[in-house]
Amino acid sequence: MLVVEDTESNEILRFVMVDASVQLGEVRVAEQVKKFDPERLLAYCKMVEQHLMSLASKYPESYKYLPRKSYEYLKPPPILGDVYQGLSKGWFIDFFLVKPLTRIGRVPLPSDQKRSNRRLARQWCINSRYAPRLYATQDLRYGAADGRGWVCTVRAEDLPEVFKGPARNDVLHHIKQSGPFQVELDEESDVDHLLKWLVRIRELGLDTPPVLVAPRVYGNWVVPLTRLLEIDGVRVLTTGATIAELSSLIRRLREQLGSEWSTKILFASSYPETQLGDSIAEILSFLLSKSIEATPKDLHRILGGNMLGLLPPRPAFLQCQESRASIAVEGSLGRASAKEVARFLQVLVRRTDIGVTSVDYMVTPEGVVDTDNMVLTLVEDPMTPARCLALRIERDGTLITAGWRNSFDETLAVRRADVYATLIRKAATSGGIVLDSPSHLNQFGHFLVQCLRLRDGGEILSALHYRVRVGDEEPGRVGMHRSDMNTLGIADDDVVLVLVADPKHWWGGFVRERRNLKPHEISVAAGDGALFSLTDGASVDIVRYDSSIQDITKAVFSFHTDRGDLTAEDSALVYLHEREIVSSLRPTLVGIGTQAHLGLTGTPITATLIDSDPPLLEGQLARLRDAAIRWVPRILLRSMNVILCISLDAGMDAADVEIKTLYSVRHRLSSLAELVPEVKKFVGDLDSLVTRAEGAAVLGLLALAGLSANRSEGRLGLITVTDRAEKFSIQKGENVQYYASFSEDISSQEVQISLIYSILDAMRESSSRTEMSDAYRAVAELLEDFGDDLPTLILVVGDSVKDPDEDPSAFLRAIASHTRYRLDFLALGSNINTEAAKSTFEEINGSVVRMTQISIVDFENYLFSAARNI
Repeated sequence: MLVVEDTESNEILRFVMVDASVQLGEVRVAEQVKKFDPERLLAYCKMVEQHLMSLASKYPESYKYLPRKSYEYLKPPPILGDVYQGLSKGWFIDFFLVKPLTRIGRVPLPSDQKRSNRRLARQWCINSRYAPRLYATQDLRYGAADGRGWVCTVRAEDLPEVFKGPARNDVLHHIKQSGPFQVELDEESDVDHLLKWLVRIRELGLDTPPVLVAPRVYGNWVVPLTRLLEIDGVRVLTTGATIAELSSLIRRLREQLGSEWSTKILFASSYPETQLGDSIAEILSFLLSKSIEATPKDLHRILGGNMLGLLPPRPAFLQCQESRASIAVEGSLGRASAKEVARFLQVLVRRTDIGVTSVDYMVTPEGVVDTDNMVLTLVEDPMTPARCLALRIERDGTLITAGWRNSFDETLAVRRADVYATLIRKAATSGGIVLDSPSHLNQFGHFLVQCLRLRDGGEILSALHYRVRVGDEEPGRVGMHRSDMNTLGIADDDVVLVLVADPKHWWGGFVRERRNLKPHEISVAAGDGALFSLTDGASVDIVRYDSSIQDITKAVFSFHTDRGDLTAEDSALVYLHEREIVSSLRPTLVGIGTQAHLGLTGTPITATLIDSDPPLLEGQLARLRDAAIRWVPRILLRSMNVILCISLDAGMDAADVEIKTLYSVRHRLSSLAELVPEVKKFVGDLDSLVTRAEGAAVLGLLALAGLSANRSEGRLGLITVTDRAEKFSIQKGENVQYYASFSEDISSQEVQISLIYSILDAMRESSSRTEMSDAYRAVAELLEDFGDDLPTLILVVGDSVKDPDEDPSAFLRAIASHTRYRLDFLALGSNINTEAAKSTFEEINGSVVRMTQISIVDFENYLFSAARNI
C-alpha cells in the first residue's frame, strides 16, 4: 500500500496499489539468460518506493499528498499479507496484471521463448508463492492460443484476426462476460485498427467490452487518446507517459468529464520497459502533487480501484466448487476469527498441495478498494475445481464467511462492494451458523472446513494451536504428546515445521515423544525458544515435513535491528558473540527466510537466512551443523549502485595510516581470503601502521566484502587510478560490460576473484602522478551509464582530491547534474587540506572524510549511514 499524509487536512491515507501492466519471463541470447521473475519485479518496486521517498524528502512543498514511511507490518492488505508466501515482502505495489514477455522494444522474441514465457507467466500467476498478488492475462498477441485469464491482451495490429484465430471462442465469451481487453498501441495507424474492431463488435450485436489502451509512448498521441476516451468503456494506462503529456491529457479529460476524469486513467509501469516516458516514481509524484489537485477519490481510482473494478470477484476462468455453508462470528469475536482464517490457510498451504491463487477485494461505487470484502480462491491442481471462500468484515468486527455459490457468479459480474455485501449477508442469515460466544470459537475451524469442502480437514485442525513449554527439551528437538503424534502421523525423529503466527516466522525440528506433556502441548529447548522468540504459553501450529533435508556447506544470514538503524556497534556484537550464536543455530533446521532472534544484551537483532550452498528449494529445510556461516548487514543489501574509485599516486606510499582494529579487519575479510589466498597473506602481513596504498586496499576490500551478498538490481563499478583510470570490466560475448551487476555477476566466484585482484594489483602499482580529472571522468561515465533509477553511492579513496594545476570542474559538473547520488572522498593520511578539498566539491552532493586511522567501527558506521541515507 501507498501511505500518504494529506498536507491540507493532516490525515493519513492508504491506497491499494495495482500495476495494470507488467511483463514477466526470460530473454535468452546465446548462452546468456536474463530473467524477469516476480522476485525481481518486487525488488524493482522497492527501488521505485525508495526513489519516491527521495523525491518527497527533497521537494515536500510540491506534494498535496506527501508519501510517508510506515512499519512494514501495517502495509499489507488484510488476509493477503498473511497468506502471501513470497520471499520478498515489499508492500508498495500490492497487485500486478501480468503479461508474458514476448518482445524487447518492438523486436519480437523467438517463438519458443514466447511459448516458454506464456507458460512461466501463467505458472507464477496461478501456482506459485507469488500467485495471490499476480493476475494472469490471456495473451492473444502474435496470434497466440493462450489459456484464459482475467484480461485479454492484444496488439492493435492483431485485432482484425482475433475473431478468426484459435482463441475465437474465448474472445467471444470474454466479450459477452464484459471482460477487459488491454490493447497495445505502437503506431498511429493502430488507433484505426482499434476503432474498426469496436465497430465490428457492435455489428455482431455485442456490447462494447472495457478497453484498456496501452500506448508504447504518449508522444503526440494526447489528442487521439482524448478522442478514444470519449467512447464508453475505453480507458488509458499511464505506460510510456511523461508528466507533461499526462498533465495535458488530464486537463482535456477534466474539460470533458468534470469530476469523473479519474475514471479514465489506470496506473501502469510496463515493467521491465520502464525507460519509456518519465520514471515511475516521477509519474507517481505528479499524481500526488499539488499541480493536478486530485482528490483522495481520484487517487483511489487511478492507483487501484479502476483496474480492480473491471474484474469479476473471483477468477472466472477457473471452475469453482459450490459450497452452501456459511458462518457469522459476531462482534469482537470476529476479529479473532479473521486471524484464525489466516492461520488455517497457512497450515493448509504448508500441509497440502492446495495453494492460495487469488485474494480479491471488492470496490465501492466511488472506486475505492474495500479491503473488508474479499474472495479467496484456492487451487489444488489445474484438473480439479477451485475452492472459493467469501469473507466480509462488518464495522462492528463481525466476520461473515461463506462458501461460494453459483448464484454469486450470476448476480455479481464485477466487484461491486455493495452488491457483494448484500449477497454475503443474505447467505449468512439464510441457514448459516452464528457464533456469538467465546465458547463457540473452537467450532469455527470445523465450519471453515465445510465452507472449503476439504477432504483432510481434521488433519488441518489438528495442526492448529499448540501451547509451548520452554526449557525442558534438547536443542533442535520438539517434544510432543503421543496422541498428537498419532493424529498427525508423526513418529520419533520425524521432522515438523513450527509455524509462529505473531510475528510470522517458522523453523524445523526433530520430534521426540514426551510423556510429561499434555495433549496439544509441545516442548522446546530454552535456547531454541530464545532464538525463535517463543515464551511459555505461546501458541504455534505444527505441520509434518515430508520433503528431504539438505546438508549445506555455506549459509549467509543477513541481520538488522528491530529499531531499523543498524550501527557498527550492533555489527560488532554479532561478531563478538558469533561462536555462541552459531552454536545455538547448529542443531536447528532452517530454510530460506527463516528468522532467528539473536537476543544480544540490550540489542534486539534479527538474522534471516538469505542464501546457501547448495541453494535450497522453496520450503526446503537444511542442516547447519557443518556449514560455514557468514553474517551480512541487511542495510548493505538494499537496491543501490556503488562506484568504488581508488587513486594511487606516489604520495600513497607514505606509511602514516594506523589500523586500530587489525583483528576485526582480518575477520571481516575472511570470506574474501577463502577465495584469494593473497588476501589472507596481505592482511596477515599488515602492521598497525600501514601505507596509504595499503589502507586504500583495505577499505576497498572491506566495501567489497560487505556488498558481495547483495543480489539487488544495482551495479558495482570499480575504478583504479594509477598512470590512468581503469574501469573494471567483464567480457560477455562480443560486448564489454564496465560494471558487475549485483543480481547476476557478483554471485560468480570468478567475478569476485577478479575484483579482488584488481584492487590488490593496483595497490602494488602506485604511480608518480595520477590525474584525478581522469578519475572523475570515469566516475561521470559510470554514473551516466547507471542513470538515476537507483541511488548511487560513490566512494573515492585517495590522499588528494586534485593536483594544484588540475581543473576537474567539467567532470564534477557532469557528476553534479545527476539527482540520485552521493560522492564521498575518503582522504587517507594527514596532509590533505580539508577546506580546499571541500571547495573543489562545492557543487557535489557529498563530503570529504579525513581518515588518519582505519577503525572497523568508524568505517562501518560511515558505510551503514551512507547506504541508509543516500
